[in-house]
Amino acid sequence: MFGEFDDNCVRHFGSSSSRALVKDALDMKKEYTGDADFVNVKPSFKRLEFWSVHPWQMRKTEDRPPPFEFPPHDLMISLIDFFFTKIHLLLPILHRPSFLKSVAKGLHHEDRHFGGLVLAICALGARFSDDPRVFEEHTSNERSIGWKWIRQIEPIKGSFTDPPTIHEIQLYTVYVMFVGPTSTPEACWILISIGVRSLQDVGAHRKLPNHVKPSVETESWKRAFWFMYVTDIFASTLLGRPRSMSQNDFDADLPIDCDDEYWEQGDPELAFEQPPGKPSTMSYWTCYLKLANILGLTLHTIHGVRQSDMWSATMGLSKKDWNERIVTEVDSLLNKWIDEIPDHLKWDPDRENIEHFDQSVMLYTTYYWTQILVHRPFIHRPGEDTHSKIPSLAICANAARSCLRVVEVNQQRKTNAFIVPNVMMALFNSVIVLLVNMWRGKHFIGSSPDLNKELADVHRAINTFHLHENRYVLR
Repeated sequence: MFGEFDDNCVRHFGSSSSRALVKDALDMKKEYTGDADFVNVKPSFKRLEFWSVHPWQMRKTEDRPPPFEFPPHDLMISLIDFFFTKIHLLLPILHRPSFLKSVAKGLHHEDRHFGGLVLAICALGARFSDDPRVFEEHTSNERSIGWKWIRQIEPIKGSFTDPPTIHEIQLYTVYVMFVGPTSTPEACWILISIGVRSLQDVGAHRKLPNHVKPSVETESWKRAFWFMYVTDIFASTLLGRPRSMSQNDFDADLPIDCDDEYWEQGDPELAFEQPPGKPSTMSYWTCYLKLANILGLTLHTIHGVRQSDMWSATMGLSKKDWNERIVTEVDSLLNKWIDEIPDHLKWDPDRENIEHFDQSVMLYTTYYWTQILVHRPFIHRPGEDTHSKIPSLAICANAARSCLRVVEVNQQRKTNAFIVPNVMMALFNSVIVLLVNMWRGKHFIGSSPDLNKELADVHRAINTFHLHENRYVLR
């Protein structure tokens, strides 16, 4: 009931927990009476019959899954490299040096969670490979790529008795990334929730004590937390469902602004020190996380289920006045965010550094998508009262056009950002908004050169989806 009482417990228990109550009571008892700590004096106070894992609670040996079948070594190394060069720069989940070190030591043959992670990474990396071995046997259908490895993974474990490991959480994140843009994404919603709960189970959502120095382990947990946090926001946005965790549920620090190769140094004093004048990948990711926070606020307020409770309790505002107020506030946050984007990530269609260009595509398409999500509920239907201070349809249409321009440049330069699901969804939302704007324009002014140009833009966007549909499904 109370969990472990010792300070070395892996699992996390917050201030409202019964464990915290008992621990506080024992601490106060010590202060009042001067007696030694009961728990430390009598470590055998636990009655083992109530604290032990019994044989009948464990899976039988014959119920355990068969060993994994990994790709041939040369192919596995190639697929892992694809993952880190195509995905990791946009979505930093792992610490590359320590991951490669573990693969070299053969940990994937010994640790099932790490083995599943390696399979998931191979499956995701396979989407960038033309090696015939990435296809399912006896087919050249591109939609079969990677499934021979992802299919071996059982992402939901049979028992939660042991606390989650970092490799287990990382497996959830990569598995969701693979399965999300397929015709069977349903498991993602459940896995994200399990991932969030698992991170909370070990306290990864909480700020580390000041005396704890950063390490590969602490930063890996931090990366896992923030990636799952962002994934939770985007999944809730895509499906219109409540999030598993809100901004009020955590106080974890943002990731350290330092690239993978500088985490560990020969001199411990130089660990986690980014070289001066060299922008880190994490500076982009921190910028992205701040935008995700604004998107999360948009879901909570503008798209919240119980909006009436918010506006009626806010100084007696009417619903219309409250809507205008919250939209103005979120717009202000978005303006502040875009003003603070680092110079190397500001939109430049001719930027030579491909890594920074792709990161810029991620930031700006997500920014325009968020703008659309903020104003979309206030696009007036035919016949509705249009007396509003905020021209929401015009703002959505401008954001949609800007998003299409960014994606179009991305496609012309043939870089990697489009394959990230939120970029695809930003483009999809933009297309729908432009169609609504066109139908409204035709209704009021009939055909015009501007409308024809916009229709051509929509067709180009649809063609972009067609270019990628064999390996990435949009549902």
